[in-house]
Amino acid sequence: MARKKKFQVPPSLIKYILFIVLIVGVCFGLYKGISVLLTKSEYFKVKTIVIDPSLQFINKDDLVRLKGKNIFLIDLKAFENKLNKKYPQVSHLKLVKRFPDQIVIAAKKRLPIVQVNIDDEFCVLDSNGVALEIINKMDKKITLISGTKFKKFTPVLGLPLSSERVNIALNIANVFKSQKELITYSIEDINVSDLSKIKILLNNGLEVLVDKDKVSKNIRVLSLVLSQRQIDFKEVKYLDLRFKEPIIGKK
Repeated sequence: MARKKKFQVPPSLIKYILFIVLIVGVCFGLYKGISVLLTKSEYFKVKTIVIDPSLQFINKDDLVRLKGKNIFLIDLKAFENKLNKKYPQVSHLKLVKRFPDQIVIAAKKRLPIVQVNIDDEFCVLDSNGVALEIINKMDKKITLISGTKFKKFTPVLGLPLSSERVNIALNIANVFKSQKELITYSIEDINVSDLSKIKILLNNGLEVLVDKDKVSKNIRVLSLVLSQRQIDFKEVKYLDLRFKEPIIGKK
């Protein structure tokens, strides 16, 4: 019976395997060396935090933990979440690494547009209805939404205030601000107790009546009427825009 031949590994294959092992070893060594260089070097430690000028209300103490940290090891997402929760008055908050040693904080500041009375306090909202802060005394510079009822309700700062009447009033405030012809006027109060007869009180004392289903059309008519400057506000009590032709109510 013939004897089986022993299998012999070709010398070229052995050389190839040794070469691969050598390459892997060299690459691993380089990786470890570069990793140590990048994560331990003083060159890559955060030294400067640049904040958008509109965000100067952010407390510097909230960012001090970033300084001295290695820029490669910082979890910016976690810091973003913390800042978003603490500062509801900002949106699109973003922390960006600027190598080798800077962190840039960019965001848009939410601007207050209306306020709502809730349990003898006032909740300030931005144009999207996001609750920015709770104040004890009404801010006369911000439009008041009246005619709403909230019982034992605590708004969550940073989240929209969910209410049909508030949303309708916000729409009125936003459309009003979008009209260039109304730039010299402002709204003091939006009463939404009756949605078919919403009362808007302007800063010149004029009361404007609009319908919730015709807000955009009614406000455009208002801008046309006021831009003509043919109304004597000393004699006019209200302007009803709910019908085909504006109705002027005399005092």
